[in-house]
Amino acid sequence: MKRIFALLFGMLFCLNYAVAQETSTDTAPPTRYGIDISTSFVMGLPQNQFKTNFGQSVLPGVNFDFTFTPSKAIPFWKMGLQLESLFSINQKDDWYGMELKSSTDFVSINLLHRFLPPQSMQVKPFFELAFGLNFNFTSSSYEIYDKATFLEKLLFDEEDYSEVVTLKDHDDVAKNISVGAGLIIKNRVMLSLKYNYASDVVYVSPRSIIVQGNDIVYSYYNSPVKLISITLGFKLNSLELTRM
Repeated sequence: MKRIFALLFGMLFCLNYAVAQETSTDTAPPTRYGIDISTSFVMGLPQNQFKTNFGQSVLPGVNFDFTFTPSKAIPFWKMGLQLESLFSINQKDDWYGMELKSSTDFVSINLLHRFLPPQSMQVKPFFELAFGLNFNFTSSSYEIYDKATFLEKLLFDEEDYSEVVTLKDHDDVAKNISVGAGLIIKNRVMLSLKYNYASDVVYVSPRSIIVQGNDIVYSYYNSPVKLISITLGFKLNSLELTRM
């Protein structure tokens, strides 16, 4: 997970550098487009073999987009970074009197290309293409929680103690591509439909995890990850933020 955030930070730095270069190389006062920032709720619908293997019909999640206009000569083209996370339902088992939780999350980091009319419209259609990497993470863990009593807090300055112990995990990564279309309503609300495809990747369905004595048994599946995603969210431009 740390590698993902490092990659995300690096891509955001490059994006901001590109915007700065676009502004600094113009001798005439440039048209300021700013960076479009959008956040959306996602409903991922597994398809084909992935749906059969994973055993969950809906994967909820969140999506973040950061896009800018790389060239004023092509105002209908925006590019940037797209980050999307989808989450499974926790599988719960007993682990020596403690609750063992297992889950699988999918995180995709993509270079996004979005095409839309440059003129102002109440309802603006767009088409997008994105490609990058799809990561999946599975973990089985339990939490140790010790709540300090009132007297322990008062007399000994004790605090509540919490620790998450991970007993087993798995991760894998694959190339990812997505295509989609949508609408931007009143330059605020975004609605889109996307098809996501990640090449053959090894993943674990939480529903297939079995606890046998001291062992946690993972069933590994290898297939493309195919999803149809419905997203609903909001868009804001960085220039609007500076005016607030």
